[in-house]
Amino acid sequence: MREKAWSGWGWTGLFHFAVIRDDRSAAASVTGFVQTGLSLGAGAGPLLFGVIAQAFSYTAAWLTTAGLCLVAAVIMRIGRRIVRSSRGLPVSGLRRHPSPEAPIPQLQTPTRLALPLAGPAGACRSGRA
Repeated sequence: MREKAWSGWGWTGLFHFAVIRDDRSAAASVTGFVQTGLSLGAGAGPLLFGVIAQAFSYTAAWLTTAGLCLVAAVIMRIGRRIVRSSRGLPVSGLRRHPSPEAPIPQLQTPTRLALPLAGPAGACRSGRA
């Protein structure tokens, strides 16, 4: 029974990853902004749901919730397209199969950085102190 209570908390990490994956240099500010929105939604959402359910009906409250979720999804999609296009990144539409005439992109092999095995000049290289 307790396992079910904790099963819904993994999505926030995935949400943060999806938001910061295009620009990791602004990860701290984006994460703070997203956490603020999540906290406001967690506080105001049930309150708004209860007000609508009491004033109208539960059907109206659930329809309002579904509508707000749809609006949020559209806003996220539009925002992602705006951010990607402002950074010069490709803005993908619907996924399409590549045409047979399209060339296959060549992937570059990652290079390894040569790291020194010893400390500063004059340090003992034999491994003994």
